[in-house]
Amino acid sequence: MAGTLAAAVGNEFIGGSFPLLTIFSEAVAGGAVLALVTHVMIPEAIEEAGSLIVLPTTAGFLTALYLALTEYSVRQ
Repeated sequence: MAGTLAAAVGNEFIGGSFPLLTIFSEAVAGGAVLALVTHVMIPEAIEEAGSLIVLPTTAGFLTALYLALTEYSVRQ
């Protein structure tokens, strides 16, 4: 229930905003979700690499953010 409410509120605030803000918000949210999944749901990764596994995961999402921003700037 709380997730649905948060998604509705987020859509209301981000839905009509600048595309750049939307791209950044999606990248941060995606990075947080993937970091959570990596840290909690993949215990083998934590056993092998410890908490440092979150850093390359976040780096991947920062790369995705960079590519999305590059795509946005090319369209402009």
